[in-house]
Order: sequence, then structure tokens, then C-alpha cells
Amino acid sequence: MKLEAREAIWRERIGKWQTSGLSGPKFCARYGLYLKSFYTWRKRLDGKRARPVQGPDLVPVQLIAPSGEVRIEIGAAAIVVREQSSPAALRTALLALGVLH
Repeated sequence: MKLEAREAIWRERIGKWQTSGLSGPKFCARYGLYLKSFYTWRKRLDGKRARPVQGPDLVPVQLIAPSGEVRIEIGAAAIVVREQSSPAALRTALLALGVLH
């Protein structure tokens, strides 16, 4: 992915964080982002004015299933997320399905 594309993604994420009212660590935990990457991009974009985001590109999820497992159905595809699932693996699956940009 080109630098411009990564910058656009992180500009959107930082903008979303700015309007979320969450701390950096809580925002990253909620959306499955690496905290170190978050801080790196926040510093990089500081002064470049990250734009606030209005859309539902990042959607908070609350786990309520007592089984420790969540099934996400997107069209005909389904992703099963277990407690030991990594946020990076989930993000990769969602990117492959075209849900995340």
C-alpha cells in the first residue's frame, strides 16, 4: 500500500478518535488497532490536521456472548471470532471482505 493511502487511512482513524471521547489506548482496543502505530501516526499527522470523520467506517462492538465466541455475518460470508483471535487477523479478514478500507 502506498504511503498516501496509509496516510489517508490513519488521517481518518485519528479524526474518528478525536471525536470519540476515548483515550488512545481505549480507542485502539475498541477498534483492534496497534497502540504503537496509533501514536506513531498521531505524531506524524500532528500539524497536518486530521479531519473528523462522520461515517460508520469503524463500528464499536460489544461482546455479550457467554460462549466467548462471536459470529460476524457479512453477506454470504461469516467470520467466527474467539477470545484468542488476534485483532490483526480479524482486520485482515474484514479487509479481504471489503468491509474495511
